[in-house]
Amino acid sequence: MATQPQFGTNPQIYKAIIAAANTALTGAGPLTAIASGGVPSNPNAAASALGTRIDRITFTAQTSTSAGMLRLFIDGVLYKTILTNAVTIGATAQPDTHVLANLGLVLPPGSTLCANNYNSSETWGVVVEGELF
Repeated sequence: MATQPQFGTNPQIYKAIIAAANTALTGAGPLTAIASGGVPSNPNAAASALGTRIDRITFTAQTSTSAGMLRLFIDGVLYKTILTNAVTIGATAQPDTHVLANLGLVLPPGSTLCANNYNSSETWGVVVEGELF
């Protein structure tokens, strides 16, 4: 354990699209990787041996939605569930958006943060903000 505070040295923004439906709570079935511990969002950047801190995750529907849920998994284990709203996107209706802020979630090297969508007819954009240690 470090005797000095550990600060991120390399800001990261990971992006993904979730389109495959999956009703399983066990991590089985299709999962979309949205961030990996110690792996930079830019494939040309150097990896970190200390991991990645995830500060914020934003989910934005790319289609009209029905009530359901989004799920986050760490290495196939359920981490968090986000309930989604029924929204018909149009000129006067914004897409359903969910922001998980101030997470402070640390992914050690080799760990993967994945997400899935409960409803088959929906597509979600995901933006993950964090930094490498």
